[in-house]
Amino acid sequence: MPSPLLRRLRRPPTLDLDDIQATLLRARPEPYFGTHAILEITEAAGGRELLRRLAPRVTSAARWDEPQPSWLALALSYQGLVALGVPQESLASFPANFRAGMAARAERLRDTGVNAPEHWEFPFGTPRVHVAVTVYAANEDDWRTEVAA
Repeated sequence: MPSPLLRRLRRPPTLDLDDIQATLLRARPEPYFGTHAILEITEAAGGRELLRRLAPRVTSAARWDEPQPSWLALALSYQGLVALGVPQESLASFPANFRAGMAARAERLRDTGVNAPEHWEFPFGTPRVHVAVTVYAANEDDWRTEVAA
């Protein structure tokens, strides 16, 4: 009979889909209306307030397969976490690749030649990209409603 540890290791992993953004599982509609906003946090308290207000609007993966008129997703960079005032102990727990950022890893990511960071539009490749907010919708009215909210 396998040990309790071995039995636990054989169990399939469980995921709390409420803690995962729907954009990881949901394909964008075809065609779609969308907005991608790149934000810089210049004041930690203001950045935390922004995230507090946006968090309830982020679409969860819990019911990713149910039709929705629109959905919102958030992404934070390592520099964004720094700008939010996340403690150094927590910052140090992130993988080195995330902490380095994409520009520092351009060669490895094959962002070379015309795709090299020196050709990226500002502010990409700088430490000023902190938050990305994305809104998707299948039609213009739903898109406008979500962007306005």
